[in-house]
Amino acid sequence: SDLAALLMHDKFVDEAVIPKLRPGSLIVAESSIVDMLPDLDGHRLISVPGKTIALEIGNIQSHGLVMLGAYCAITGLVGVESLVSAMKQVVPSYRRQHVEANEKALRAGDEAGPRLAAPVRWEVAA
Repeated sequence: SDLAALLMHDKFVDEAVIPKLRPGSLIVAESSIVDMLPDLDGHRLISVPGKTIALEIGNIQSHGLVMLGAYCAITGLVGVESLVSAMKQVVPSYRRQHVEANEKALRAGDEAGPRLAAPVRWEVAA
């Protein structure tokens, strides 16, 4: 797909997100909002229960990391080990207590996303 969107909330989707997508774009959406989304014909929609997963692992604040892990599994953009490594590098020292929960969320999302359902196509400039 030419463009992609990661939708976690239905607010502003009509005005801010969908009009900016090219036909055939990938949309990875939180399962709980899919029924509230506008007509997405012409796009590829993949639904992920990110909120449910975040609640199951005991940290609703990790919803975004769950969705990121799923997006990367779906596209193959980056592997989960690289995601976890990068997260560990950017978490500030005063938030080190969140590293384990963050890693759990990334890995749970990676497991939830249908692997390579919409792989990224890399184009090399001539």
